[in-house]
Amino acid sequence: GRMHVVAEILQNVCLSLQDKYTLSLCPVVLQSQRSVEALKRYAVTLEQGEYLRVARHCLDPEVPQDFDELALLCDNVNELDLLLWMQLRFRSKVPLDEQEREWAREIRDETTQRINEALQEVDELGLNH
Repeated sequence: GRMHVVAEILQNVCLSLQDKYTLSLCPVVLQSQRSVEALKRYAVTLEQGEYLRVARHCLDPEVPQDFDELALLCDNVNELDLLLWMQLRFRSKVPLDEQEREWAREIRDETTQRINEALQEVDELGLNH
């Protein structure tokens, strides 16, 4: 099941069984390679005891011009949701930076807005096949 898949993803990360169990409940989208990569990256950050921060590729979302860009923005929203979830669940393990958390929420909301703007203009989106 899902727990087993997450356990395999995290097998090379040195975290306690409790932490790995907590991570098995996280909102990772297992069908998305980028979401799985984000989980690995954040788990390693956690292992190193560092702040969980917004990834650079999530910054400055623009209205997507095609479906590939739309998919990337959806992955970014998933990643930001994962980040926000982990920041809360692991605040006793790594310090919680409230400013960073607020920033992550703002970027997630802005990204969601860009996705919605694109979906309203879906007829104009070009298919890249």
